Amino acid sequence: MQRANIYIREQGGGELELKNGIYLINSELTKYFYSWGGCINLDSNMSLYIDKSATLKVGNFKTGQSLSFISLVGAQSGWDGTKNTDAADVKNVKIYGGGTIDFTSAGDMGNTQSPRAAISLCRNSNFELSGLTIKGGDLSNAVADMTSKTYGIKNRVYGCTFEDLVANATANTDHSTLYLNAV
Repeated sequence: MQRANIYIREQGGGELELKNGIYLINSELTKYFYSWGGCINLDSNMSLYIDKSATLKVGNFKTGQSLSFISLVGAQSGWDGTKNTDAADVKNVKIYGGGTIDFTSAGDMGNTQSPRAAISLCRNSNFELSGLTIKGGDLSNAVADMTSKTYGIKNRVYGCTFEDLVANATANTDHSTLYLNAV
């Protein structure tokens, strides 16, 4: 999946289709991508289709470890990831299907309140998230915009189910099970 994602990015866009099966996504993938430590990074003109018979199972993150599962944060050449004003625009991205993204094996925030998001946006327009189930784990945001740099032009989230996104409600009382930032 990692090689396919990079290939699609290098071609200037396309669709990555995940069908029929369980795909284990773990923290090892964060070593290979360039923005915000995302496991899967999507750039302009890319789509991720998760079929109803497919599950992305997120695992082996340590308690208290930050997590950005799908990142739509474009990186400029030489960008070190510290200033989102240097991030490139990311346009025309679609994540859809009837599948599931399962965070039940992804650990929890612990007491550190680390940022943990299913999808991180920054300087995006024409983004669509539809038809998926996002469940389990401990997330500060289901869909997060990174410090108000999301353009918000035609960004849509609809037809999704969000289930049990707080694993440790006693320790983590300052975030909601579903928190969509709108700018």
